[in-house]
Amino acid sequence: MSYALSDPSDSCFQQKCQHTHGDHCFQCEELGTVLDDIEEAVEEASFHMKNDHDKATYLLKHSRDIIHAWKAHQLHTVRQDQSKLKILKELDSGSVFIAQDWAMKFLMRKYRESQSDLLGKCGIS
Repeated sequence: MSYALSDPSDSCFQQKCQHTHGDHCFQCEELGTVLDDIEEAVEEASFHMKNDHDKATYLLKHSRDIIHAWKAHQLHTVRQDQSKLKILKELDSGSVFIAQDWAMKFLMRKYRESQSDLLGKCGIS
């Protein structure tokens, strides 16, 4: 996982591994092979209308992009969770860990309750 997140052009974002890495990952290549097989099947399939072929081609490309984005998200999530656990293990009694999630950053105004509404419920005006 560290290898997948390393940046070969920046030494600050590189991490050495205990094993060697080739240019290709067998499990990742299997996914590519399956997606290529699906693409080949779509190209060879006969459609009643050209529009159906275009839709199938679009869905395939869109699905491929979503799968790769999901894989990247999963890799990032696992690495982030590992880092958080490492930090929590290293905390001492004089330290604090503050986490701010993306959902915590952006809470739309319509979901927040105004102070006047809150006090009105309590009978205070």
